[in-house]
Parts: sequence; C-alpha cells; structure tokens
Amino acid sequence: MSWGVGLFVLGMALLLFVLFAVPALIQVRRTAKKVETTLGHVNQNLPAILDNVRHTSENFRKTTEAIRRVPEDVQSVTDEFRRLKEQVPRLENRVRDGFEVPSFAGFGIMKKSAVIAFVIIRVLRFLRSRGR
Repeated sequence: MSWGVGLFVLGMALLLFVLFAVPALIQVRRTAKKVETTLGHVNQNLPAILDNVRHTSENFRKTTEAIRRVPEDVQSVTDEFRRLKEQVPRLENRVRDGFEVPSFAGFGIMKKSAVIAFVIIRVLRFLRSRGR
C-alpha cells in the first residue's frame, strides 16, 4: 500500500507540474514570437536609424567646428579693422592730394583752348575713376 500511495502522490505532482508548466511554456512561446517580430522591425528599420544618427553626428561635428572658428574669425575681423584704422590717415591724405587744383601759373605759355582741354580731360578721368 505504501507503493500505491507513493505512486499516487508522484502522479499528482507530475500532473500539477504539467498543468502549471504548459501555460508557462505557451506564454514563453508567445513572448518569443513577439520578440521575433520586434527584432524583425528593428532589423528592417535599423539602416534608416543609423543613417539618421550619422547625419545628426555629422551636423553636430560641423557645428562644433564652426563654433571653434568663431574666435579666429573675430580676430581676423579685428585685425582688418586695425589695419583699416591705420590706413585712414593715408587715404585721407591721398584724397586730399588727388583733389588739389593745379596751378595755372605754369600754363602761362599755353592758350585758353589747351587749358580747357586739360580741364575736360581731368574731369573725364575723375568721372571714369568714380565708375560713371
């Protein structure tokens, strides 16, 4: 009789194990299918995602390089303004010297027509230099 009770207890334990194991295995199977579907979608969309990440990182790199060049650009603009500041007095002297009216005392021998022609030529050169 002890063998019979032992086999009965063992059979009930096996039956309870199977009753609890089968739903768990079915749930594992469903989860495995969902994981497979999800991995399929990830695998399908992964190239586009990676391209987007590459594009974003390239834009970030270019922005960083541009920001690093800003102090250099500011320094070059500052240097140009300093050079321009140094050249303003020289430019002012050149403009002042360029617009001086020639003395007519040196034209004593020339006739009035030569003086008029000289003035017209100077005016035309001046207008041409201004881009008209």
